[in-house]
Amino acid sequence: MQNGLTTLWNLFDGSRIIKVPNYQRAYSWSTKNLKEFTNDIANQSFFVNKKYFMGTLLLQRDQKEGNYEKYLIVDGQQRLTTVVMYINILLKKLKNSENDYIEEYEAFIKKRDTIKFQTINSDSSFFSDYILSDNEVISFDTSSQKRLLHAKAYFEKYLAPYTRDELLRHLETIKNTNVLIYTVENSAEATLIFETTNDRGKKLTDLESLKSFFMHKAYLSSGEPESVIHDIEGHFEVIYREYEKIENLVDEDDILRYFYIAEWNWSNKKQYQNVKESIKKDFNRLLNNGQKDKCLDLIKTKVRILKEYFVKMRILLNNEIELSYIDDLVAIGRIATFYPILLKSFVHKPKVDQNIEEQNFEYYKKVVHLCEIFAFKGYGLANKRADTGLPDFYKFARDFDTDYVELIKWLKELLSRWNIPKRYQETLNSPYFYDEGSDARYLLWKYENFLRKQAGYTLLSAKDYMNRKGRTAFSIEHIAAQKGEEVKKCLLEIKVDEDYVENYLHSIGNLAIDPLSSNVQKSNLSFENKQYKYFSKAPLMSHNELEEIAQKHDGWNADAIKERAVKLIKFAEENWDENKI
Repeated sequence: MQNGLTTLWNLFDGSRIIKVPNYQRAYSWSTKNLKEFTNDIANQSFFVNKKYFMGTLLLQRDQKEGNYEKYLIVDGQQRLTTVVMYINILLKKLKNSENDYIEEYEAFIKKRDTIKFQTINSDSSFFSDYILSDNEVISFDTSSQKRLLHAKAYFEKYLAPYTRDELLRHLETIKNTNVLIYTVENSAEATLIFETTNDRGKKLTDLESLKSFFMHKAYLSSGEPESVIHDIEGHFEVIYREYEKIENLVDEDDILRYFYIAEWNWSNKKQYQNVKESIKKDFNRLLNNGQKDKCLDLIKTKVRILKEYFVKMRILLNNEIELSYIDDLVAIGRIATFYPILLKSFVHKPKVDQNIEEQNFEYYKKVVHLCEIFAFKGYGLANKRADTGLPDFYKFARDFDTDYVELIKWLKELLSRWNIPKRYQETLNSPYFYDEGSDARYLLWKYENFLRKQAGYTLLSAKDYMNRKGRTAFSIEHIAAQKGEEVKKCLLEIKVDEDYVENYLHSIGNLAIDPLSSNVQKSNLSFENKQYKYFSKAPLMSHNELEEIAQKHDGWNADAIKERAVKLIKFAEENWDENKI
């Protein structure tokens, strides 16, 4: 294939197979990208004498497949995937006319059993069976398959109102679309060109930009760069496949930032706030100083570890190690601060008992538990600002040398240094504990599970707790309140005096979690009318104990609230006691 300006019709001339290599990102175009594409085609179809230019395509020659030449797409896979899907639907709509367009179908789509455009392997059969064909989709395995299906549906709906003449104009527009082709023989050449000519339809993420940067610097640093670049491609194949499994939970450039914070020798926050430029600057400095071997070794090491960060992030986000404290951190909603240290201490083996995997896991469990305590006590009830100590956490992640014992000691000392235990106690005993909002609700959820565990009952999962929609969502309620605004969020309605309102109404002893549906049933009933009907057979263990406490004190009064507060505070002190770890 000759380099230079050509048309898509000449590119897909029937003699070639074009494939997306596995180290590339899977299909990622959104509705916005699809709209831009269809707008371009629609606008261009009215100007038959002016050709549409789609940009540069970088292809790498691969081994022949049967009688066909085969090329890998180094740059342009998102655009070409979109073009093939669009023209496939066009040809299906035109098939019943006097021209069956077999030539175009065999060039762009399929000839006999040979698919002319092939996606990454994990999406290949899905693309063939459900995107190019019209088989009923039972399920899909990856996010990219969901996007492929969305694109197909979008194009089918978009093209539905078009007349045959309009469809023909679209077909001719695509066939005559100009592209600038660069064809190379190996990955090393591809790397050199990609770094300087990239013009994708979708802006590169920092991760994608660094992938090409690493490959380019490896090309410049090595006397035989092909094998090194092949290794980098292999690592990024894993990175992209791992990220597809969690892309709805975390941004890829955030994982890159956590990796940089934990694995790079940075000295100020400006560096980890501009990760891509910081990394590029470090490697360029090595090459400018003639340190090619050091540059190459560093690339190999960093890319391999970066892959591990994506693998471990998937494990953590899906909690595949079944560690309840991870779910707790997610439930609290303050896990981002701890990701660099959680990932680094997960990726690298500790010095302590290196040959005993179970012992290592026990140390890691303690680290995660301390992070949960820090998130709840420090950033929660002690009301420390969310960015308090961020540099401390980042510096320790950077300097962590796999010594779990030292890490555990440091986390405990940091809690003490910030006077968190004292502030935690003050908040627990505050008459306005209700104002702690989600942190109060978190404590009451954990207390409910504490009672359930003692009784041998099934625990309320983090998923149950985090559900914020529908009548089953848990909210924090007053057990008793006077008529007024508070009665909308209470289980009982009673008459109270000024002292009750000032010192007990919003205190920890007068609060409970309750599903919305249950609360609706209970509202506007007196305590006497509802305690036996609801509390004695309540679905929540923490409600069951209310009856016993109230009977002891002849109603839900200040003394009842004080007794329940003692129970909850004792639980809170023991459950989040860092000194027990």
